Amino acid sequence: MSDDSLVAAIARAKLSFPAIKKSKVANVPMKSGGSYSYQYADLSDVIDAVTAPLAKEGVVVLQPIRWNDDGVVLETIVAGHG
Repeated sequence: MSDDSLVAAIARAKLSFPAIKKSKVANVPMKSGGSYSYQYADLSDVIDAVTAPLAKEGVVVLQPIRWNDDGVVLETIVAGHG
């Protein structure tokens, strides 16, 4: 898949992305006392929401983890065929 067709496939998939649920809650203590909280979507929420629409367009996102002398490396690969 060329870069242009991959971009087009991702654009088509984005039209089908559902609203991403915010299933996590962060509680933040304040220096002045008290606290506040907010809801957020973590990475697994985002992946769950976009995997099927991307796959329908022949696009996959891979995130292999490898180790090197500096520590752990997470690489993100976006690939497609068609």
